[in-house]
Amino acid sequence: MTYDDATPIRELADEFGFDVYEIPMKNTHHALMYELLIGRDVDWARKPLQLGTDPLFESIAAYGNSGG
Repeated sequence: MTYDDATPIRELADEFGFDVYEIPMKNTHHALMYELLIGRDVDWARKPLQLGTDPLFESIAAYGNSGG
């Protein structure tokens, strides 16, 4: 599941043994933001992205993708 990247959410995930990873998204104004991918094991999401021509992916390529 995904959810807003907020301290209380990270704390709940940690308390119940969930793994979290920041994933890129666009808001309604097309600004690059991050949400949390939350699950028991999200290592599959940490693999390198196959970048395409989408401006979101171009932003990730230019500014990096931080993991949580």
